[in-house]
Amino acid sequence: MTNTYDTDIVAWSIEQGQALRDRSANQLDWDNIAEEIESVGRSETNAVRSLLTNAIEHKLRILAWPDHTAANHWRAEVRVWLAQVADDHRTSMHIDLSNTFRLARLKLDVYILDIGEPTVPLPLECPWSLDALIAEGEAARQRHLGE
Repeated sequence: MTNTYDTDIVAWSIEQGQALRDRSANQLDWDNIAEEIESVGRSETNAVRSLLTNAIEHKLRILAWPDHTAANHWRAEVRVWLAQVADDHRTSMHIDLSNTFRLARLKLDVYILDIGEPTVPLPLECPWSLDALIAEGEAARQRHLGE
């Protein structure tokens, strides 16, 4: 069997998909298939973590500059991102909210360079739980869909 995993992953995925459909165990690249399946879970978790980071950063913007002209825009973005989190989060995902919060705070530092120090002190630790953020996203989704 020619292994195209390192040279053409698209061709490899087509070959491996066909081998799985054909139940051709001797044609399967077991180690790389296992790695790719595990990477799907990591990718899904990273996508949810990214949405949470963006939502937390914008929630911090709202706390820091509640009267900013973009505050309503930030609120709308938070609703969208948390609705996506509510849809995509799975209990099997391990998300360290404290690390996610730290990254959001770091991203906020770039914004501070543009508009100045916050008008109120920002929390040093995440004031929201993962469950609360997911619930907020679910509520936003339900309001939008009229559920």
